[in-house]
Amino acid sequence: MINYIFFYYLYFLVIFSLLLLFITLINIFLSFLFTRKNKRNDSIDISSKEPLISVLIPARDEEDNIQRCINSLLKQSYSNIEVLILDDDSKDNTFTLATEISDLDSRVNVYKGKKIPNGWLGKNWACHQLSEKANGEFLLFLDSDTNLKPNLLSDSIKMHINEDLDLLTLFPKRKASTFIDKIISVTIGWMIFSWIPIFLANKSKFPFFSTAFGQFLLFKKHSYLLIGGHKTIKVEILDDFELGRNISRNKLKLKMINGVKDIETFSYSSEKEAIKGFSRTIFPFFYQSLIGFLILWFLFISITFIPFLMIFVEFFNINLDENTNSLILLTWTLLTCSWILAALRSKQSILLAILFPFATLVTSIIGFYSVISFFIDNIHWKNRNVIYQKEKNK
Repeated sequence: MINYIFFYYLYFLVIFSLLLLFITLINIFLSFLFTRKNKRNDSIDISSKEPLISVLIPARDEEDNIQRCINSLLKQSYSNIEVLILDDDSKDNTFTLATEISDLDSRVNVYKGKKIPNGWLGKNWACHQLSEKANGEFLLFLDSDTNLKPNLLSDSIKMHINEDLDLLTLFPKRKASTFIDKIISVTIGWMIFSWIPIFLANKSKFPFFSTAFGQFLLFKKHSYLLIGGHKTIKVEILDDFELGRNISRNKLKLKMINGVKDIETFSYSSEKEAIKGFSRTIFPFFYQSLIGFLILWFLFISITFIPFLMIFVEFFNINLDENTNSLILLTWTLLTCSWILAALRSKQSILLAILFPFATLVTSIIGFYSVISFFIDNIHWKNRNVIYQKEKNK
């Protein structure tokens, strides 16, 4: 009986691995079609009616990143922008460094954030304050550790207008500097390009498929206000995902595209910071549901480590039949292809993609660390206890 269950489970893993590879290939194919279509957007002339884009940047302890981010905005070929930076009670020189640039360019304005009221998490409160100061027809929320290519705003606003979008979001290239960050980044790339059917995320109005990335969220201001802005997600840790889901819930038009050629994000500077950063987001991705986390973890682990079963059993001189060996080898091949293709699309390490069982193991360990940290109320980020804030604000 156990042998039959195991054999049919192998069939399931083969089908699931094939599905992941199919999604990866479809995403890549449609990405090439989108690139060709996007070139046609270049013919759209908006120079005579450039709408104002309000670029909104919440910043807390970002002295290593803030000037690079602002300078990349000021070098944009699209000039009708205002850059609004809100210093969220930084303990370093973020405010001073941002002010140095605002003194030289009138398009840049820097503000000190107000005290966080009950009912808000820090970043969401900062974004809400920025939205109230914005004058633009479009609102672009950016993380302060991003770096934009010079034509990104021009290309994005053309696409926004041409396709009548409500929210455009870009998946960025992660410039990982730590070992943990590199491992998790290749896993994130695989989860995005091999698990999410982007064509459905862009067409469907179901929140389940909606995906958005806080590094680049370009809203029509009207649409942002229509969904209630950050006021509807005051205590949500994954604010970007929730904003994307709110767009879909309101039957508005969201588009997610691969932006690895156009936008970079510089994340964690140390292994400890990387572990803290990822652990505060993994469990909330499952709405802090332990059952949901364990189900996906079991699938994640089994689909990765079943191929090693062949080595394990042969070590004990247990011979598997030819069909079982074939299923295990097929699963391994399909998975390896999807990991490599996803790494190529996200511009991450091909070597780590090939070593995906190791990446899976590390990601699983950090995932369980995330679960434990939430259960013991110990999620600190930039000298704030996120759990304490959330519980206090309920």
